[in-house]
Amino acid sequence: MDTAIRPWVSVMVPWSRHDLQCHSEESRRLGTHMEHTLPVLLERGRRSDGRAAVNGLPALKAFTDVLPAVVAWSARQFLTHAQPHPPPGPPHSVNRPRLLLDEAPHGDE
Repeated sequence: MDTAIRPWVSVMVPWSRHDLQCHSEESRRLGTHMEHTLPVLLERGRRSDGRAAVNGLPALKAFTDVLPAVVAWSARQFLTHAQPHPPPGPPHSVNRPRLLLDEAPHGDE
């Protein structure tokens, strides 16, 4: 499923080894399902600057500490891999937005 995911997409996994809910049968099942569904995305994350985000974030502080690195990595990947798509039609067929109007304001006629 994750082979079509763009190179700049990443994952963050909130997972605390100290939280009893993370050791339940349902949590193990979810972890297995995640590994099965997103193996490429998870492996890519483990090889990136944000590898801690994939290995498990135990608390909100860890999440907020890692988030800037994950966003920066994703931004670099986007700038490296994204292809620009100009609007269809001949060049310059779209008027550029302007802050000033060509017409005089209504009170100056």
